[in-house]
Amino acid sequence: EAHRDELELARLDLEPGARTLLVAYGVTAGAMTAAVGPARTQAKRVSSAVVQSLWPVPEHLLRQAADGVERIVVGELNPGLYCREVRSLFPDKEVVSLARIDGQLITPEMFVEQSL
Repeated sequence: EAHRDELELARLDLEPGARTLLVAYGVTAGAMTAAVGPARTQAKRVSSAVVQSLWPVPEHLLRQAADGVERIVVGELNPGLYCREVRSLFPDKEVVSLARIDGQLITPEMFVEQSL
């Protein structure tokens, strides 16, 4: 607990006035990062957080990234396990699971579709 700030890592791309925060880690983070530009081109106001340390959950960084957003989309290749963690941090926000468990990757287009 004393070293939590040193262990919690995330790379943030914040847009002022963002309505949606996209969150991903691992291979899914590549698709999410690729989706940010096209989403913004479509006038969708999005920020993104690439989580680099799943545990401990980078609470401070995620709270910073989620400030003012209406919706958080968590992309992951499992049944939504990390989404549960994010949902517990933000009970006052809409937290959406963008999960795949069919052996296929999440595409950038799937992230763009989930953006407001």
